[in-house]
Amino acid sequence: MIDAIRGRVLRLVLAGTGWDDRPGTLTIDGRVIVLDCFDSQPSTLLTALCVRSRVDLLVVAPATGRDAAEAAMICAMSTGNRVAVPVQAAASVRSDMV
Repeated sequence: MIDAIRGRVLRLVLAGTGWDDRPGTLTIDGRVIVLDCFDSQPSTLLTALCVRSRVDLLVVAPATGRDAAEAAMICAMSTGNRVAVPVQAAASVRSDMV
């Protein structure tokens, strides 16, 4: 879906922390996407670098409570959202949106 809107995904930027072995590429349907891992990238953010632009995607950890996860998702999908905080903080910062 991202390919159709933003152009072909060329690279994915992931948080560098938490990996035993950092993967270098991801192969999907014979297509190789380069994976860049940076310690400075928040673990709650995956960035897709595309031909025409970039897309920042929220990552919600499986252990996140339902209320916090829903609040973070609502915040992330809000038009004009520029909040760049961990999921737990997003839930408290934007809880008025639930």
